[in-house]
Amino acid sequence: EYLWDHRNESLRAWLAHAHSTGSTSIGHPDIDGIFIDDQWSSPGGPGEEDMHAVEDMGLSVADVMAITGNWTLTMKAVHQAALDGGGFAWRLFSPGSNTKGSDPIGGQAGCARALRARCVHNDTLQ
Repeated sequence: EYLWDHRNESLRAWLAHAHSTGSTSIGHPDIDGIFIDDQWSSPGGPGEEDMHAVEDMGLSVADVMAITGNWTLTMKAVHQAALDGGGFAWRLFSPGSNTKGSDPIGGQAGCARALRARCVHNDTLQ
């Protein structure tokens, strides 16, 4: 598996404006959303890798903190680009969530309830 170093601002721009919203994603007329389940946390590192990933990559605590902070900026940029392109990103239902086998909104009833609660003027999730 390959991991990106989110401290790279040109990577952030590419992920937001080409990879996630280009013609093979939200920019395609048959695609209206994206699903991103990767995650970075500090001090844990990449969520989809084994517990030795940080050590195996030779990352320091400062590296992991910087990558995690920049990963958050990347996700915000990707989410905004998706919305600007008329699309949607799964994580917008539950910011900061990951898949981990759970349903963050509780099925159809939970989805309807969550959307009704969020579809109000000045909601912070929008």
